Amino acid sequence: MKKDRSKFSATEYSAQRELARLRNTFSFRFGLLVTESFVRKPWLIPLFPFRFIALFFSKPEQQRLEYKNNQGPETYILFSTSEEGPSSAVRALKRSAELKKGGIKVVHINSSRQGGQILEEHALFTLPDPKNKAAVKSTAQWNETCLNFLHHVVMSNNVTTLEFDGPYPYRGVLNLMKIHPHVKTVWRRLETKIPTNQSHVEHFDELDIIELEFSDFSKPKKPILFGNEEPKSIFMGLGYDHREGNAKAKNYVLQQLKKNGNHHVIMFDHLQISNKALSPLPVTRWGFSISKLFSENIQFAIVPPNPMLLEPLSMRGIPTVIVCDDSVPTETLTRLRKQSLTQPISVLMNPDAEEIKVGLAPFLEERIKPPNFIH
Repeated sequence: MKKDRSKFSATEYSAQRELARLRNTFSFRFGLLVTESFVRKPWLIPLFPFRFIALFFSKPEQQRLEYKNNQGPETYILFSTSEEGPSSAVRALKRSAELKKGGIKVVHINSSRQGGQILEEHALFTLPDPKNKAAVKSTAQWNETCLNFLHHVVMSNNVTTLEFDGPYPYRGVLNLMKIHPHVKTVWRRLETKIPTNQSHVEHFDELDIIELEFSDFSKPKKPILFGNEEPKSIFMGLGYDHREGNAKAKNYVLQQLKKNGNHHVIMFDHLQISNKALSPLPVTRWGFSISKLFSENIQFAIVPPNPMLLEPLSMRGIPTVIVCDDSVPTETLTRLRKQSLTQPISVLMNPDAEEIKVGLAPFLEERIKPPNFIH
């Protein structure tokens, strides 16, 4: 009994596609003609020259090389990754809400611990973090698992588009493109992290650049009332877009916060900073959701140039120090610095300890009274 192609594993499906492709090649059809004429049906030998010439003019019967599930609603796969901490999953959450408004079904695939928690209430397949040596025996095995997850989703749903949000495409994702070419592939990247490897970009049908857009900090849509109380409540978001929450300027920032009073520090839970390292500063640790940025008492923030963080901060008019690294394009850096001339933001590029000290001074030493904050 012939097996239903929709039940094939990724390996079986790929092999069937390759077999169908080979059957359509001239060399296969010529070999079949020779075998039939000289072995299986020798009485056809006199006709061999004519049948050989006919090979050049006849078109082989096209075999269906691909199975496409047209049942059910149009479906998007949103693949969020672990390399950039929880930020990839948070972007997937926002993107999912946009797609669902248009009646599109969304299936999430995620490879980070934080992402699994952020997306747990949605249709979700979770993969182990590919960099977790305790959970992943080999890169090849992980990519095979990744491919099978994706293949299963494509075969089970009316998938039209795969959106991948990560710094580099996994081999499992690239292999899916080969066996399911009908699925449109989109690589989503931040304006501050545009891919530099053009060969990676060319694998995708589209490169979607997420622009660094946010409100005017000096004209907040949801302004908050700032008190003049000391110590200040400070949101420390450096490392938000890294797997382990690492950031070069993080230690410099903590040194200055300790020197300038007993300020209350707020940070995400995945940032790898112990309470001992933060002592004597009082600390509040959030989960991985950015929703509290829209409501909690924060007097100023120190963050990377990430739109998911800058959007709520700008909507509330919270003075912000933006710490950039070499991945930020010159055009973006220039635009941010231009905005800092009229808004309560400060932009630092690969700052050392002294630059952090100077950059934080206006925020720590002055009483903040937006929108009259002087940069």
